[in-house]
Amino acid sequence: MSARYLRIDPLQLPYDLGVDEQGRSKTQFNIFAEKTKSSGAKGFEDELVKILEDAGVVVSTGATRNVFVGSNARIPTAAGPYLSVIATSGVAGQKIQNTPGIEYEKPTALIVVRATDYVVARAKARAAYDVLSVVRNLTVTP
Repeated sequence: MSARYLRIDPLQLPYDLGVDEQGRSKTQFNIFAEKTKSSGAKGFEDELVKILEDAGVVVSTGATRNVFVGSNARIPTAAGPYLSVIATSGVAGQKIQNTPGIEYEKPTALIVVRATDYVVARAKARAAYDVLSVVRNLTVTP
């Protein structure tokens, strides 16, 4: 029920994406990961949430929950900040000689932060960026 992350690299610094349907500021950035196949029912997005939660950037349960997975997640209408993790296309995986199938996956994800205050959204996005940008050789078990 885990995956080994060789690395996570942000593809750009967090940037302003305008406002959402609630009038909240949106700040986002994309990441690229190189990892082993996930074992178990949890997937890439859940592993990213676990990394961010372990670092104290997000809370995934309870009344203070502020992280959501997928493009159809129901984001609360309050001020935020709320962080969303959305898997994107990624690139082809890597095979290993004499091993069937893909051994290393290379997924990508979009990290979006919403908050009524732009400075708050930007700060939360930067905190997530800082945590994810230093991931190297980390085993994650959501």
